[in-house]
Amino acid sequence: MRRLRFTLAEIRHHPQRLIGVAIAVVLSVAFLTSSMVLVSTEQNSLQSALVAPYARSDVVIQADAGFSDGATDQSAKVAEVVATLRQVRGVAAAEPLWQGYAQASVPNATFSLSSVGTDPRFRWPELAGGNWPREPGEATLSNDTARRLGLAVGDSVTLGDERALTVRITGLVDTRQSLLSGLTNQLFLTPTDLAKHPNLGGSPSYLVAAQPGVDPAALSGQVRTAFQRVSPGDSTVQPTSELAATTLRELTGGFAVFGTLLLGFAVIAMLVTTIIIANTFQIIVAQRQRQIGLLRIVGAGSDRVARDLLTESVVVGVLSSLLGVAAGIGLGAAATAATGSLAWGLHVPVGLLLLAALFGTVITVVGAFGPSRRAMAVSPMAALRPPTGSDGRRTSRARGIAAALLVGVGLAVIVPSMTLVTGTGSLLLAIAGSFLVALGVLLAAGFVIPPTIRLLGGVAARFGAPGKLAVANALRNPSRSTATGVALMLAIGLVVT
Repeated sequence: MRRLRFTLAEIRHHPQRLIGVAIAVVLSVAFLTSSMVLVSTEQNSLQSALVAPYARSDVVIQADAGFSDGATDQSAKVAEVVATLRQVRGVAAAEPLWQGYAQASVPNATFSLSSVGTDPRFRWPELAGGNWPREPGEATLSNDTARRLGLAVGDSVTLGDERALTVRITGLVDTRQSLLSGLTNQLFLTPTDLAKHPNLGGSPSYLVAAQPGVDPAALSGQVRTAFQRVSPGDSTVQPTSELAATTLRELTGGFAVFGTLLLGFAVIAMLVTTIIIANTFQIIVAQRQRQIGLLRIVGAGSDRVARDLLTESVVVGVLSSLLGVAAGIGLGAAATAATGSLAWGLHVPVGLLLLAALFGTVITVVGAFGPSRRAMAVSPMAALRPPTGSDGRRTSRARGIAAALLVGVGLAVIVPSMTLVTGTGSLLLAIAGSFLVALGVLLAAGFVIPPTIRLLGGVAARFGAPGKLAVANALRNPSRSTATGVALMLAIGLVVT
């Protein structure tokens, strides 16, 4: 507790020393958090959009094949099925749901077709203007599609090539778009039109609403039996909640790629942040040499000095990570509002966000670990002398050999991917070779950055004493300059990627 009070007092009296660390952690954790919120919300919105036509039902029947009699007008058969389902005990309402796709000649576009339920409880879109279709030949259009295609209430759309159907738009509906589901042109027709034009809607699914207090899982068994009596064949009868879960599992693979890309960028940002934190704490140790020396003289051990710095990093890491999580949630909400997915609700993965906060704290401590160990090696008398800020460490020859090997092997892998190998194998080889080259370049930074600074020193010297001092200060501590250069290389590389 005494150490924590000392740490908090140090932060309160010298907050400017840790502003750089706090900003770096907040930005990196916010990037990671906003990526998680964006992916989770987009996944939730796409799932909701796909199951929205079924959302107001309790049981869904999906027929795997069409009617066996090959009738072009399915109205009578569908009416028989619906009448049978409505007689099942526990069923409050039942209706067919037609879905399909059709090319429109006016305008030239592809439409996603869906039937409008005669029972209002099955109408999932919200009417934004005009009226629902009441008679055959009428339809409603999503307002997003209307804006995209320049259509309005009163316009007509002709669907299909064979047995074409022309419908008049009587209203506009709000279908709630999202990043991955907002490009579909949605048109809602009467069940009668789709029943008489199987080339547009195929065979229907059926929506069943349960009476209050009836278990959908138990009701699905009774519905399955009744449906098989009137329409034998392959079909799937399940509660709507199970359909939603199945849809989510099918989407997991595609969103895993999307999420992995964003989280890969976030990990690179975390690596850059760790380097920035290490540089900042290295500067803090140099600034506090006199204070550390006084602590050592009055009896504080070297381990006490290291623990104080690590405790300071923990406090800053925790507070900054929490701020980063809050900022990331706000950024994620803004991004999903821009894509339209926020209309389905903001989805915040609490467990993952806690891990993001923990990760932010961990990288802060990791970044402070090296400077804290260096502070332990400072003797009391050396700490009382004015700090020189110099660092005699140089990049080792072994690192140079490793960097050269990585670049060489990487190029040897990339060349065959461009000339000898084709297909997916060439892409994998190119990625692997590029990774090795990038790693080799980062390891070689210690050999490249200091000579580059010397080379540019002549240009900086033309600006007088400030330019000369800048070059001299950079070369006085080559390891710190190299670490800063590596952080910039990673950050710019992230943007380019």
